[in-house]
Amino acid sequence: MSSRVVIIAIPHPEAEGLYLHGLRRDNGTWALPGGHAHPGETPIEAARRELKEETGLDGVELSPLYDRQYDHGDGPFHVHLFSGSHNPSKLSSESDPDDEFLSFKYLNPSGDHKAHVPKRRNILIEHLNSLGKSEELEKASKSALKRMFRPEELQNHAPAIEFAAKNFKNDNHAAWFMGHYKKDPSILDTHKQAFEHFASMHDQVPELSQLNLTKDHSIEDGLKQMQDAEQKKIAEAGSDSTLIKPTAETKKLLDVGNGYAWYDLGAGSSAAEGEAMGHCGNRPSETDGDRLLSLRKEVRLGKHVLHRPSLTFIENNGYLGEMKGRANEKPNKKYHEAIAKLLVILELKQLLVVVMPHTRTFLWMI
Repeated sequence: MSSRVVIIAIPHPEAEGLYLHGLRRDNGTWALPGGHAHPGETPIEAARRELKEETGLDGVELSPLYDRQYDHGDGPFHVHLFSGSHNPSKLSSESDPDDEFLSFKYLNPSGDHKAHVPKRRNILIEHLNSLGKSEELEKASKSALKRMFRPEELQNHAPAIEFAAKNFKNDNHAAWFMGHYKKDPSILDTHKQAFEHFASMHDQVPELSQLNLTKDHSIEDGLKQMQDAEQKKIAEAGSDSTLIKPTAETKKLLDVGNGYAWYDLGAGSSAAEGEAMGHCGNRPSETDGDRLLSLRKEVRLGKHVLHRPSLTFIENNGYLGEMKGRANEKPNKKYHEAIAKLLVILELKQLLVVVMPHTRTFLWMI
């Protein structure tokens, strides 16, 4: 399996061609923010996490620029490049929660500074230098696709070029589609809906962008590969014990950002919540009036909507009882903001935090 790498290019707000780099504490090289995706993370989730951990920047709107797999002899790796902008500020090592960088500077990726991971750097130089300050991969891909036609043909085939540039995250896939389109233009209308569907699934099924499609694969072959990749992901999700199919009683209480929301489960206990979270689900100790509140992230796979819980709260008539993290651990600090937002909307009578070291949980009570 390839290593999945996310890299974030934050351009200078005024000077074209300069991107935010950090001076690594461990080896004295300059690097764009980024790192390896965690198991179960989508590329965009990994990019947001890495950017916040390494620079302190949160809530930056990120756009995909680049998505391709490489193998340079030391194993395959899949690069996801994102771009984003932020209000200029003086970044310092104090902006780096991970304590990975000594300082920050806007640099040209093709400059003569000592760069971290030079192989990947060469890939980024090639691609970043091909993009304007505000351009995205779609424009670069469109330019390449136009070269498949004579100038006098471009007007007639402009809709197909636009479609391929927008809906294929992998440049090779776009070229594969256009190669078949040149032979049979009717495939644009015949298969448009199917390709738009798979384009919408790339974040949930990143394997779609890794499919090996060549001119020897027919349109039907390609669609079959895409369908198989989606179905495999759905099957994996079905065997993933951390995912839950929400019940009819589950109601969303509050969106807290980054795809997370608090849900009222409409019950005082839940076996499914307990199994997914590795705790009892309040089944042994449920009392009248108990209400389970769960911090969850929605996972969409085709027509399937699933939830991955991260926290479980028990509320009863204005009293907030146990606060459970996964396996009864205390909540990770990354969820503190989501907890604070929930407390704002709950009409609690009084709040007291009691640490219970033997059970590793917290009680919130009068």
